[in-house]
Amino acid sequence: MVLSACVAFAAVNSPLVFPPSLGTEQARRRSAADGRPVIHWRPGCRCCGRSRFTLGRDARRAHWVGIRRDPAAAASVRAVADGNETAPTVVLPDGQARVGPEPERVRELLCAAGSFRVPRLHPGGIGSACDGVSSWWSAQT
Repeated sequence: MVLSACVAFAAVNSPLVFPPSLGTEQARRRSAADGRPVIHWRPGCRCCGRSRFTLGRDARRAHWVGIRRDPAAAASVRAVADGNETAPTVVLPDGQARVGPEPERVRELLCAAGSFRVPRLHPGGIGSACDGVSSWWSAQT
């Protein structure tokens, strides 16, 4: 039981499964250039792990910054999370940020950034995962 939990943890946090962390400034520059969000995460965080797992290969379409390795990233998260280092925190290229969004919302943000357009099964049938993305993010501002 313990061994399988350790293997699962290692697999989820593996660079083979999860994109490598960038520095804050590098992630911001890339985000400004390609329109993809920056996701601040923390190793060992259950919510971050769930987001990584839910996004699967699509996680590579975002720019990931580890707040434990980058003090500037931790400060950036504290600035938008009322002084807390809450992860995951998603920041769009225009500076809008959301603390702890659901993994499906993160997928929608990637879609809104033009990162991909993959048909997905949703309650209304087969359609685009991008349906209604901008309305969700706008309603949160």
